[in-house]
Amino acid sequence: WQWQDTKNTDQNIKNQLKPFLDFDSKTNPALLLNNYSWLKDINILEFLRDTGKHFTVNAMLAKDSVKSRLENPDTGISFTEFSYMLLQAFDFYYLNMKYNCELQCGGSDQWGNSIAGVELIRKKLQREAFVITYPLLTTSDGRKFGKSEGNAIWIDPELTSPYHFYQFWINVEDNDVIKFLKLFTFLNFDEIKEYEELTKTAPEQREAQKRLAKEITLLVHGAEKLEQAILASNALFGAEDLRKIKLETLEQIYNTTPSIELNNLTEKNRLLDLIVEVGLTKSKSQAKEAFASGGIYVNNIKTTDINFTITTDLLIHNRFLILRRGKKNFAIIKVNFK
Repeated sequence: WQWQDTKNTDQNIKNQLKPFLDFDSKTNPALLLNNYSWLKDINILEFLRDTGKHFTVNAMLAKDSVKSRLENPDTGISFTEFSYMLLQAFDFYYLNMKYNCELQCGGSDQWGNSIAGVELIRKKLQREAFVITYPLLTTSDGRKFGKSEGNAIWIDPELTSPYHFYQFWINVEDNDVIKFLKLFTFLNFDEIKEYEELTKTAPEQREAQKRLAKEITLLVHGAEKLEQAILASNALFGAEDLRKIKLETLEQIYNTTPSIELNNLTEKNRLLDLIVEVGLTKSKSQAKEAFASGGIYVNNIKTTDINFTITTDLLIHNRFLILRRGKKNFAIIKVNFK
């Protein structure tokens, strides 16, 4: 991020965390603190003298997070990354001194850095502090969740819409869904056990995935967004009236779905051409085959007419048209009349 944008960044993070933390409590409100506010004025010489002296290089090299990097000749570790342990330790020390923070939570890969803070607090303040870490979230094939793996999921609706957030959990593999129910929901173990049995006996119904998607979308985005996500999912795949989907939800789906934008319906209104242009088929001949087999849908209505033309009365909210090939391949046409 850019340093001058810290105010906006802090507010964005706060907005994302509001469903989970009470920032307005009169007795014990949650605090959102930016470590830049206390790190920006630190003098490097003073930092090395007052903080660096409490850490030996031997101890830092013994940390698993450092050792594993040093043992890999292809990656190694930069001085910046090596110094991060001291900075994170100083953050914990500052929070303990200023706000009496006694517990730091984080992923298991941060154990060494977090313990460094415990040691610094003990040496400089003669106080006890504690750390709890959680196993990194992985899928059944061992992949981590995150940007580097290409499977990041965001709680910010601007980055992952409630519809796509819901769809992500609906499409979780059977091997992962029970673990995720335990991690991300407040269902009791007896209920989860029932879903585990359903996953074994009737996996095609995806009941565990549906409950997971419902619970976590409700927690992150609230009841109204969950209702729209379910409605959109059912409508797009043929079970509901598409016109019930709110314009806002359709806009979100449009922005992250195969789509094209038209200025009118006079130049491009032939369904056969639109199907190819939006990528539902690779060619007109393949499109004709899809028509013949009954696999083309316009707003969930099947059509076998290769001469079908789009008219304004078909547009949802006077703007969108949903095209589908088969059960799961769909695209959106957006018309901006000019």
